[in-house]
Amino acid sequence: MQEQLVHMRSYSKKDSDKGLVWFKLPAGKKLCNAEYSVAFFGRNSNILKKKEVVGKAGLSFLRGKLPIVRGVARNPVDHPNGGRTKSKSPEKSL
Repeated sequence: MQEQLVHMRSYSKKDSDKGLVWFKLPAGKKLCNAEYSVAFFGRNSNILKKKEVVGKAGLSFLRGKLPIVRGVARNPVDHPNGGRTKSKSPEKSL
């Protein structure tokens, strides 16, 4: 059963007494892995996922991403920088 996970074409050399399998990647690099372990080689199929634009805040909220509120915009009881007024030298609440 375990032998079926590794196909004959996917590894280049098998060292059964040490329990190691040598993989040869398409770039020519060789990697060593345990014989009865599962390994995934390659790169992510959806590399542009982080650049995806959701469109509006409601859809982002439904996916579990909460909005980030600046400390200055909060009340003085909620954040040390909160409750500032629009003046040249804003005061910090204690």
